Amino acid sequence: MEDLIPGASHLRPDKVETCAARTAEMARAERDLVVYTLVAIAADSRAPLGRQVVMDAAILNYGLNSEDLEVDLISLSEFLFTFRSPSVRNLVYNSSRPLYVGSTRLGFMPWTRQRGATTGKLLYHARVCFEGVPRHAWQVSTVAPLFEAGTMIEGVDDTRKREEDESACFCIWVWSIDPSALAKCGTLRLAEPVLPPESEPHFPELGIHAGIRPRSGPAEQLKYEVIIHLDEVWDYSPPDRRQPSFGSYDSDDMLEESEEKWPVRHQFAWFLGVQDGCSLPQQRRSTLDHLGGRRLWQNRLNYPGSNA
Repeated sequence: MEDLIPGASHLRPDKVETCAARTAEMARAERDLVVYTLVAIAADSRAPLGRQVVMDAAILNYGLNSEDLEVDLISLSEFLFTFRSPSVRNLVYNSSRPLYVGSTRLGFMPWTRQRGATTGKLLYHARVCFEGVPRHAWQVSTVAPLFEAGTMIEGVDDTRKREEDESACFCIWVWSIDPSALAKCGTLRLAEPVLPPESEPHFPELGIHAGIRPRSGPAEQLKYEVIIHLDEVWDYSPPDRRQPSFGSYDSDDMLEESEEKWPVRHQFAWFLGVQDGCSLPQQRRSTLDHLGGRRLWQNRLNYPGSNA
C-alpha cells in the first residue's frame, strides 16, 4: 500500500542540488546575524541538550532577563543565541565565565555564513532566451523552474530587444555548472486566478475587489510550451579543462568561438519556432541564407552587461 502513497520516502530522490543568487534580503539577514547572534557549540555531542535548558542556563549564568535571549537549534550539538541588542551579545561573548549545562560545556563563536559550507565556482556565464512564455509572466521567478539544478539566475537582459527575433523572447543571464544540461524546450504551468463567488461584487477595473479565498478544489492551470534557446556562453574554465565547444562541429548551431582571449566566448545560432540544433524549414532557410544568417549580420562582440 505504501507504493500508492504520493510522497512516500522510498519514492523521493535521495538528493537535490540547486543554486541561488545573493539577494538584498540575504545581505540584511546576514548583517543582523553577525550583530545580534552567537553560535554555542556543545563540547560533548553524545548527550543532546534541549534548547530551553540551554537558554535557562545562559540566562542564569550571565544574569540576563528572559526577554534578552532566544535560543534555537542549529544541530543536535549547536545552538543559535539571538540577543535583544548587540550590547548584550557582546557582554556574553566577552565574558570570562564558561557556560555549563549539567556537565556539558558550551563554547561560543560568532555566526558566519561560511560555517558548514564548502567552496565552489560556477564557470559558465550564459545568455538564455525563452520563446513562448506569455508576456504577463516575463519574470525571473516564472522561468526559474525551467532550469536544471546547478543554475543561478543573474538577471534579465533587455539590452538587445531591438533585434527582430529576440523581441519575441524573454532573455536572461545565468551562471551554470554545465550549460549542456540546459533543456531545449519545456512546459510551463501557470496557476489560474481564484475567482470569487458570483454573489460577491468583483469589478477590478473599478477598484472593487472581492475578498481572497483559499482554493476549494484542484489548482487550475494553463500550460504553455516553451522553447529554450541557448544564445551564448562565456567559458571561465581553466584551459586544461576546457572542451573544444558546447556545440557540435557537425551541426549548424556553433557560429563563433574565440580561443585567443579568456574567458572564451561561444556563440550559437537559433531561430524562432525551432528547437536548438534542429533544421529550419526550407523556405525559412533560403530567406535567412540570403540575409547572411541571424548572427552574421549582427555585430555583437560586447561583453555581457555592456550596452554597446
